[in-house]
Amino acid sequence: MADLLVRFVGDTSQLTGATGKANAALGGMQTQATGLRGKLQGVTGGLKALAVQSGATALAMGPIALAAVAIGGTAKFLKGAVTAASDLNENMNKTAVIFGEASASVIAFGEQAFNIGLSKNEAIGAAAAYGNMFNTLGLASDESAGMSIRMVELAADMASFNNEDPSDMLDRIRSGLAGEAEPLRQFGVLLSEAAVKEKAVEMGLVGVGQELTEAQKVQARYALILEQTTAQQGDFARTSDSLANQQRELNARFSDLSANIGLVLLPVVTGMVGALLAAGDAVAGLGNTIGGAIGRVQGLADAIGNIAGALARIGGMAALQGIAGMVIPGGGVIAGAANILGRQHGGPVSPGQAFLVGESGPELFVPGSAGTIVPGGMGANITINVAGSVLTEDQLIDRVRSGLLRRGLTLTSLGFN
Repeated sequence: MADLLVRFVGDTSQLTGATGKANAALGGMQTQATGLRGKLQGVTGGLKALAVQSGATALAMGPIALAAVAIGGTAKFLKGAVTAASDLNENMNKTAVIFGEASASVIAFGEQAFNIGLSKNEAIGAAAAYGNMFNTLGLASDESAGMSIRMVELAADMASFNNEDPSDMLDRIRSGLAGEAEPLRQFGVLLSEAAVKEKAVEMGLVGVGQELTEAQKVQARYALILEQTTAQQGDFARTSDSLANQQRELNARFSDLSANIGLVLLPVVTGMVGALLAAGDAVAGLGNTIGGAIGRVQGLADAIGNIAGALARIGGMAALQGIAGMVIPGGGVIAGAANILGRQHGGPVSPGQAFLVGESGPELFVPGSAGTIVPGGMGANITINVAGSVLTEDQLIDRVRSGLLRRGLTLTSLGFN
């Protein structure tokens, strides 16, 4: 009776395809990283050009910026620069939407805002926030832009006069315009309901005893804030030689320089993020494919009892247990079986026991009688390759029978029951 050997072959074409897509996406990310490296190499030379654009003082700050890079760490500095550039872009876009054609005057104001201790990003961001409020008054865009700039200048002066944080003063003025009286009270600005009504009547917005609309209240508060801060207005310019104001100006200039450096790097970083997202999609697809492959292997393990039963029916080998092997093209073993003995280098075999043979790749061999495996020899074994999904005894028997019929053989002719 001839021995019958059945080989299980797994299909990994989907896994290979998904891996290729992931590699391609990661290759694109590497290209973006190379571009970023080139940009970084040009940053040092670009500092001088950027400083020239920002004026003589910005030029003088070039060494200071480089010293900050050395002290704080290049990576940390560049990360902050890119973040500053991104924030500046967002505020520029918001300014264009809020003020329309008048946005040019707001941006021009922001370019020189270091003269009042504010960075460009702080100045146009605050102006846009005020503009959102003033637009509810039904004013023309240029008038709204002028009022917004005036409030930003006032916040800088009040911060200088009272030795307060300019950002905090910007928020206090915005709260006052919105109807909160307390934030500005300690700085000599009284915005009580009675004062607002009296001012609205004085301005001719309403008659005595008439109710005010929200837009009229904002106009009256704006007038009261300017009226009650005359002593504080212009303080930054008057005390520009003080240490506090010089530090504010220095910080503003450094923030502008950092944002300018970030604008050089931002397009490359944006491209890298896009490449990362593409790589993430490809890796996610690879993960799904691997998950599916693992599921198939698990399904094969669950069905191994049926396969073992089928082999027992074919060859009377009831002792075969625990088979869960799968061999991929090229001979790599993905999973094995605990009861399989190695005979790929030759040796004795006994009936009913599973042996691992094959010199070119792993093959599962279950002999019907005792004998010896001779490496490279020509025996009477018949090999049937089973590809695809085989989960039941009947499916396995049908595959084996079909393979034998293609050779002009049958199980009976080979001595199997």
